[in-house]
Amino acid sequence: MGVNIVTIDPRPLGATSAFTERLLASEPTALTATTTREPSLAPLLDVSSEYPSALSVVAERGTDTTELAVRRVDFRPSVQVTDRDTLAETLPTPMSDRLESPDTLTNWELLNKHGWEYITEKALPANPTLVRQSYTTADETAPNRALAVAGSTAEYAQLWTRTPSDPLTAEYQTLGVTGRFTATGSTLPAFFPVDTQLYATSLWEHLNYRGPPQITPVTPVVVPPGMRLAETDPTVQASHRPAVTDDSADPFVQNVIRWCCERGETITAVESSSPAVSFHRTTVDGTTTLVYLPVGGSVHPGRLLAAVWDAHYDPALAGLTVFTRSDATAQNVTRILARPFDSPTDSVTPLYQQPRLLRDAVGTAVCDAECARETWTVTPTNELRCLVDDTCLMRGQLTDSLDTLASQCRRVTATDTGATIHHPDGTTTAIDRETARATLRPLSVPARPVHLATGRETATVVVQDGAEFRDVRWPAATTAVCSPDREAFITRFRETYTVSDPDATLHYHEGLPEMVAYGRQYAAQPPHPLGWAAFAKQYRNQQGHTPTASGPLRGLRLRYLPPAREAVFAALSTD
Repeated sequence: MGVNIVTIDPRPLGATSAFTERLLASEPTALTATTTREPSLAPLLDVSSEYPSALSVVAERGTDTTELAVRRVDFRPSVQVTDRDTLAETLPTPMSDRLESPDTLTNWELLNKHGWEYITEKALPANPTLVRQSYTTADETAPNRALAVAGSTAEYAQLWTRTPSDPLTAEYQTLGVTGRFTATGSTLPAFFPVDTQLYATSLWEHLNYRGPPQITPVTPVVVPPGMRLAETDPTVQASHRPAVTDDSADPFVQNVIRWCCERGETITAVESSSPAVSFHRTTVDGTTTLVYLPVGGSVHPGRLLAAVWDAHYDPALAGLTVFTRSDATAQNVTRILARPFDSPTDSVTPLYQQPRLLRDAVGTAVCDAECARETWTVTPTNELRCLVDDTCLMRGQLTDSLDTLASQCRRVTATDTGATIHHPDGTTTAIDRETARATLRPLSVPARPVHLATGRETATVVVQDGAEFRDVRWPAATTAVCSPDREAFITRFRETYTVSDPDATLHYHEGLPEMVAYGRQYAAQPPHPLGWAAFAKQYRNQQGHTPTASGPLRGLRLRYLPPAREAVFAALSTD
């Protein structure tokens, strides 16, 4: 075996981290070598020859023993973790399962050790498998610490630093494990397995925007007889350096595109009337979402909700991905998605408005200039109304076309000699442009909600973190797990998403998905979102009735029937 001092350039790998495992155990002696002929880490080397990956074993010499840190990176697009909600579907087989040391685990297996479990939430659309805390731990910060440590990019960074360190040592110790394994001089070779592999083609050829790190020989240390020292990296010719191209001059947009491409995703440019929408994002499993980029870093509720509406009614799209520059913007996006209407009152549900004018094929919808700003509302029966000075100017169903709404009021169109007013009865009036500008005002398009409380279930919100983007719901290591206050939770849900109606009845299948979705957003990391039974009991108790959980709730209904759940409501109506 020849030994050579080299320099390593990791830039061909790209700026985005990849799925990284750190081998851990309760005791530093857990990783024991068997024989030097069957190295302890040989199975990890074997699996690393199957797909683009990296295996790192760092030895730090001590007085009596040597401490080892073992890390493994998987660059396959199919295993990259994007957000909490897809975590359960993404994780590959842990490297600890491939070893003969049963007492080892990985940073990602800390979740199971500290109260997290994978469950199928049947109350939500598509029955997703979610990561949820299953029991309360003595240390309230342990569950979120485990999740934060698992998703940290710190371990990935250590593979490419000149002098690797251990930035998460204290976090691991707090969680009762160590990533430092001990070895003696006689067993040390067992932890550095060396094997010869011949490849017909480079495994990296399957990745479009990542290549292997470039190795440059510097100084030979050992050159066995008959072996010629390589002067260049033999993998360079068989691989390619990533080249993510984009015509955008905005560095933030360039970072978004780079991050997606380096993770193996496909970016497709699309035409849109909204400046916040310019492309679609398709993951390796074929799931395509509309990408929303807040203009100037701020969030316009009407523009965001219009994008949600468009994504829902496009059969090729599975939802929305929102990329934000700051935590504040990300939290604002989350709030709008979770409550897609303006501040409600007891019985009125006002809607946000889009930053565009209401038009049809005839012209632009207008009202008198001296009138107050129009207000769009939606009723529990899904009637959409446009109110101007308490007068209903337009009305229709929530899902009616905008043309249908615009045709109910005056519309103005420019002509060669002035302007023409088109009245709802089909008559027209000629008017000069100056008079039109002085006496008429255009009306805005309503931001119609497609969801009620479940808007976050089909949207992923991420925030920029250096060269990375992280899920806004990914916790900090010091965040304590907390359950929402029962009374406050139920009261807030009822006031936000329901209205009183003595002639109405709210059924379990109507309200439960909205409550579960709301519970997942209400607290930072609720272990168990409060369910229908608690809500039904409290409501009946407040009404002076026996606080039972069974049966529909009389005198209550949802603020409106979200179009995204139209099939559910139709089935309930049939039943």
